[in-house]
Amino acid sequence: MCAVSSGLKHRANGGHSSGYFDIYPTQDLSPRTGFSLTNRIRLAYGEIRRVWDFGCYVLEDYFEETSLPHAVYSIRAALKVLLMMTLSWLITCLVRSPSLKASWFSPTIILITGELTIYLMTFSKLSRVPYSVCSLCGGLIAMVLELLFAAQETILPSVPLYMLLLILFPLSWRVLMAISAIKMIACLTLNFVTFISPSEMGTVNRTTVAHNGAGTIPLDFLHSERLTQNLQCIGILFTILFTSFRLRLRRRAAFLRTIEAFQARNWGKQGISEQFRWIDTIMPSVVSKKYMRLRKQKLGQGKRMWIYSESMDNVSILFADIAGFTQVCAQKSATQVVSLLNDLYRYFDDLCGIVNCEKIGTLGDCYYCVAGCPVPQPNHAEACVEMGLGLCRIMKRFNKSYQERMDLRVGVHTGKVNAAIIGQQRFRYDVYSYDVSIANALANSGLPGRVHISEATYTLVKHVYEVAAGPGLDVKQEIRSGIAGMVLGRTRIKSFFVNPRSSVLYNAPVEKSITLFQRLKARRKLESIDDFSHSIVDFEDGGTVDEGVMNTSFSTEQYRSIWRSDQLRTPVGIEDKTKLYRPLLTIINEMREQQEGLMKISDQLSPYSGTRLFQLWFTELSDRFSINENEGPICMDSLEYSYMFDVFGTVAMCLFTLMVSWLSVLESDIAHLGFRLFSIAEVICEAVILTLVIWYTEHPISPKCLQGKLRLISLGLAKECTLFLLTSIPTIRLVFWLQFTVNQKYSNRLVSRLVLDLQVLVTCIHILPATSSAIVRSLGCLLTLITLRLLLNWTGKIVAEEFVELEELQWFPILWMVYFITRLNHHSCRHGFRAFREALSARLRADEEEKEARDLLHNIVPPYVLNRVMLLCKDPVKEPWTYAVSLPNAGVMFASVSNFFSTYYREDYKGGESALVLLNAIISSFDGLLSRPTMVEVEKIKTMNDCYMAASGLNPNKLAETADSKTHLVALMDFCFLMIDAMEEFNANYIVGSENFELKIGYNCGAVTAGIIGIRKPFYDVWGDTVNVASRMHMTAKPGIVQVPSHVYDLLKAQYEFESLGEVFVRGKGLIHTYSCTQKRYT
Repeated sequence: MCAVSSGLKHRANGGHSSGYFDIYPTQDLSPRTGFSLTNRIRLAYGEIRRVWDFGCYVLEDYFEETSLPHAVYSIRAALKVLLMMTLSWLITCLVRSPSLKASWFSPTIILITGELTIYLMTFSKLSRVPYSVCSLCGGLIAMVLELLFAAQETILPSVPLYMLLLILFPLSWRVLMAISAIKMIACLTLNFVTFISPSEMGTVNRTTVAHNGAGTIPLDFLHSERLTQNLQCIGILFTILFTSFRLRLRRRAAFLRTIEAFQARNWGKQGISEQFRWIDTIMPSVVSKKYMRLRKQKLGQGKRMWIYSESMDNVSILFADIAGFTQVCAQKSATQVVSLLNDLYRYFDDLCGIVNCEKIGTLGDCYYCVAGCPVPQPNHAEACVEMGLGLCRIMKRFNKSYQERMDLRVGVHTGKVNAAIIGQQRFRYDVYSYDVSIANALANSGLPGRVHISEATYTLVKHVYEVAAGPGLDVKQEIRSGIAGMVLGRTRIKSFFVNPRSSVLYNAPVEKSITLFQRLKARRKLESIDDFSHSIVDFEDGGTVDEGVMNTSFSTEQYRSIWRSDQLRTPVGIEDKTKLYRPLLTIINEMREQQEGLMKISDQLSPYSGTRLFQLWFTELSDRFSINENEGPICMDSLEYSYMFDVFGTVAMCLFTLMVSWLSVLESDIAHLGFRLFSIAEVICEAVILTLVIWYTEHPISPKCLQGKLRLISLGLAKECTLFLLTSIPTIRLVFWLQFTVNQKYSNRLVSRLVLDLQVLVTCIHILPATSSAIVRSLGCLLTLITLRLLLNWTGKIVAEEFVELEELQWFPILWMVYFITRLNHHSCRHGFRAFREALSARLRADEEEKEARDLLHNIVPPYVLNRVMLLCKDPVKEPWTYAVSLPNAGVMFASVSNFFSTYYREDYKGGESALVLLNAIISSFDGLLSRPTMVEVEKIKTMNDCYMAASGLNPNKLAETADSKTHLVALMDFCFLMIDAMEEFNANYIVGSENFELKIGYNCGAVTAGIIGIRKPFYDVWGDTVNVASRMHMTAKPGIVQVPSHVYDLLKAQYEFESLGEVFVRGKGLIHTYSCTQKRYT
């Protein structure tokens, strides 16, 4: 299985057609997952395999592309170190040996010149090929030099140079393994060849000791030395491979996480874009930006009861009510009714844009809009009147095209409004004022096919339109009353009917007239009712749809199949699978275009800048203060597991050097009892440390034990001390080893030979820890070198002086080797932590943005409706679609604060904004009741001024799961009583005096039609006789009770107690016997 194939899974519930897939599926390896340590190690091994082999040439190519700056940085660093090592060696040799031959001096100068030339060439724009060739040549040269120095037994800084170049140079893993294997085989062969010849005569001459006139070396000592040198090669190989493997693994993981972070940020931006797209469908675009900014600000402050409100004067309001719509509905199915309304409203929306009006929304068969809000408009009254005249003409042509008999009553009034967004669920942009009520009253009292305007509107348009006097109208309006200021009272206003033939568009030149109606006709031809049949979703059969089906364009198994390299690397496979891996190519192309991928990855992977290291340390410290160490998933390259791997590698190296120490004296029988006891103590100490580290990984210290800076300092110091102790154990052991092995059998200088052979292993161990600071590692290495120098002076003063001086030449390259490699190690480890945290935070932010976008979407369209619509429509914002369903047994309730506008709403103070804040608090408290587990089948439909509408039994999936058809009806009735209780609690907490808010509730159940009305500003609504009766029940109810018709009493009398209220007249139904539901019947 390839790297990304198992993780590329489409997030079907994300709401985006493009799909979100995981580039790097992070496997949580923390103990809280419940898996055992063995299983988590197995999971970590699987994750390592996925990261090590992407299995996708697209990612591999982009990884190579983004790794080019890192390769340049690595080669520059290696050349810097090589140059400094060469200069230091040359200067030291010139100072100590002024008679240095020109045969050595000239090649050294040539070498320095070549290094400077290659270093300067790295600043030119080259492809990766020259750097790969340079790295390969450098690795081969380092290997050849190491073998030559080993063959001549010359003590020069060849080992640290060899290790440094192989680790720093950007060699491929296969090339690195090949060079290491060749070097290992060559060293073993060399040691075997040099050992055969002297073994035949039992002795061998050593030039380094012949200078002092030394004699011969015993054969058993020669065995030990050759064995030590062979094991030293294995130790060097282990250090190189262990360090290089972890460096490459962390870089590849950081690369994947950087792409994941970029993808998550894009996903978050898409979420924000989706938010604005859906917000723009329920409010004007100029309002959406203000609203979203205010929403983030209030939610960030933890405020749930807040409101967006803006008071505006000089606004014209239009209401258009379809007369005869009830009769049309009785003759058509739910789907046909919704399709018909949407088709008609689409024409209305086009006209609304032409005359510069702002659509507010639709309430069933009522369409209303404003002009002069939210953007002030000087000719707002003329725009609304022209809108009304155009609507009447559209209705006539619509009836002719569809053979329908519907009329339109239009009312227009001019005044002030308070534009606000009220509630927490199913909220929308709406206008509130007494002038809005007057416009609605003008529409209800108007004549079919005529535009009914008030005197306030007539004053502004009398010079444009011809009018006829209309009937007077009694309305509620604030009037002046002496010293009391503005009081609510009833007043009579004049009204007028506009002559349709005086329309500006009607009397405009032919071109403008054609512009309007040809556009409507062209749209009608393209989008007939038959054309919309593909997007009509009719589920009258009550069938259920799996929610996981929503927006799933391809499956995970398809993703898993496309990333196999054997399919992708063939032209046929590429052509066949292009559509499936297009999302990944899109992400990579976006990163290339924005230059973020190349710059961010190369910049963060560069460990050769002190400023970058300081920034990395500072941001990591900030993350650790803001994010608990024990929170979030723990992956294989996290700091916790990196520290454990450091301890594992260091302990393994300690045990290896212990084995080398024992084997070096195994044949000589000089191992002292004290050294044996020390070895046992060492093994026990390492086992205890390893056990404690594993235990800490399994049981992290609780934040309650240590807090804040104390926790960070103490844990970091403990880890540093532990690693420092482990890396110092071989040096301490070497001291004891010399204490117990120096005797009369071998001269001290022979023992010094073994010390020098063990020196590389003792110093290489400081390279292994990646979570430790480079300064601490270099300090530990320096202490080791000083200790070894003192040991050489102690073991034998008759050792050749040149031998000691040449040995000191290794100090500088060894320190540089340790410093640069540990710096690279430490940086990659910290960057892995940073990349993981950044990807995690980006994913969390993207999830939050996605959730907000989904919540806003569900605020307009319920989830179960959206799931069904998305089966046929990928982008509901852009594509036309229709949803309608007939439900035989739904519950509907209306509740209104009957005395809110008559008692509390006043426009003379801040335009009524303070009163709307109070209304928003009431509506929001009702919305909060819907979050209770018992209210899952109850959903809010809408709010209309002070009226709250909710329904139950609208989700076919829930109905199919419930055996009892009364369950949702009982839940809706319980919601009514919860609203009464919430109203009483609100009065007790916020109202001072006797004028408490009063709640009237009407309840009904029966057949309804539910659907989405409107293309622009879509709105989920229910209508039918059941809705009309429920509305009438609430209008005629008394405060504090739930009024229901007789058939509801028959259904729910076993669950509740009722009282008869007598008969109530309902328009279109006549007299209906009603009951008052008082309380729930407990048994």
